[in-house]
Amino acid sequence: MRTPTTSAAVAAQLIRADRQRLLNLVVGLPEERLRAPYGVADGPLGHFCDSLHDLVAHIAMWDEITLAVLREDAAGRRHWSLEAAWETAEAGSALNIGGVEAGRHVSSALLVERLATVVDALVAEITAYDEAAWQGQAAAEDFDGSVGALAEYAASPPGGLPYGHVAKHLGAIEEVVDPRFGPETDALLARFAAAPQDDETDQYKALLRDREELPDPELAGVTHPAARVTDLQLELPGRTLQARLYRPETDEPRPVLLWLHGGEFIGGDLRDIEYAASGIAVRGDVVVVSLSYRLAPENPYPAGLEDVVDTLTWLRENVDERTLVGGQSAGAALAAGACLRAAALGLPMPERQVLCYPSLDFDQDTESARLFDGVFLSTKPGWADEVYFPPGELPATAVPLRADDLSRQPPALILAAGRDPLRDDARGYATRLAQAGVPVRLVEYADTMHAFLNFPAALSAGRRAVELIGDDLRAAVR
Repeated sequence: MRTPTTSAAVAAQLIRADRQRLLNLVVGLPEERLRAPYGVADGPLGHFCDSLHDLVAHIAMWDEITLAVLREDAAGRRHWSLEAAWETAEAGSALNIGGVEAGRHVSSALLVERLATVVDALVAEITAYDEAAWQGQAAAEDFDGSVGALAEYAASPPGGLPYGHVAKHLGAIEEVVDPRFGPETDALLARFAAAPQDDETDQYKALLRDREELPDPELAGVTHPAARVTDLQLELPGRTLQARLYRPETDEPRPVLLWLHGGEFIGGDLRDIEYAASGIAVRGDVVVVSLSYRLAPENPYPAGLEDVVDTLTWLRENVDERTLVGGQSAGAALAAGACLRAAALGLPMPERQVLCYPSLDFDQDTESARLFDGVFLSTKPGWADEVYFPPGELPATAVPLRADDLSRQPPALILAAGRDPLRDDARGYATRLAQAGVPVRLVEYADTMHAFLNFPAALSAGRRAVELIGDDLRAAVR
């Protein structure tokens, strides 16, 4: 007998999460944006889904069919979609096309409401099953399987995508990289857990000691041998900052990427990002400059942000007029904040921003924070936040997810980690940018941890990400 691949509880959770991500993307978009051409022509839905409006119609139709299948089965009846005539690719395609074309006659607002309504009903229907009933025999005639398998079967359109993966419909918006990163992540987390713990009770003394530690080459990797490395001193207004320049194998002018390390705004330095900065320079055929920006508690917000803004100006004047900006974790937050500051001040805008597992808000109750807090990183308010953030209401340049207007931001590549308490910061910012009309590419590395770019020798996700960033920049600035 066919059995479901998930429990009833997990199935309901998957549907709710995937559909909510789609709804987050489309709710509030004007009609013309929802009906605008949608870049999935080469995907499995490209031959009949031409817009986000079509996609909503398609998902709503199949969720309605799945709901009807379950309700009919509960009444001991067989739903028409289970008839053999609908199992052929031709019939399935005709049903898909018909459902999408019918949806085109409905306003986007009503279509979004229709999807939200059926999702609520479908989740409620599935949640009502206990596991014994979910695993039990379906009543549908000639269906040799459980109720759960019947639900999964019904939710997979003939020739279509598997049940519960709406994100993969959004190929132009989001990509999920999943070559089984879980085992290597588990091994690294176990290694960290087994390491001796620092028993220093004075947090500032512990921070100073941590700043002196060299990255472990068994984890951090090495500088790309083809990169040409030069240490710099940047003379900025009232201060001198250290930086490191990585040049690819050419003396021709190249756009310059300012790359910023992470470390919760209090730690980290240029040594942590040697592999990423040098690899991006060579793979992306760009000049990369990593910056030793000022850190808290000695220099709280906005010191680091001002360093980034002023360094972008210095790079435009001294290296190349075409600038890009990016970083990891806290560095990604500074990159996003610098773009917001540039928009507010009318400064030249970087051509692209690259945000890797960014920290874009403070003390937020997100699903990823609830699920993964303490997996390498905790997002609960702590000492680092106290010494970095100013008191009172935080400005958008400190917490970019709270910005009112993102419409003037540069195109973005955003990388997320699937097992990261900050995962939803990345997803949320990508959604906000897309809603504001900013081209955005969100790539999520499933089942890996925060800061995976810092450990490329142990985590293949880090190596894959450097290649992806380089390829993305090479295409974006050619």
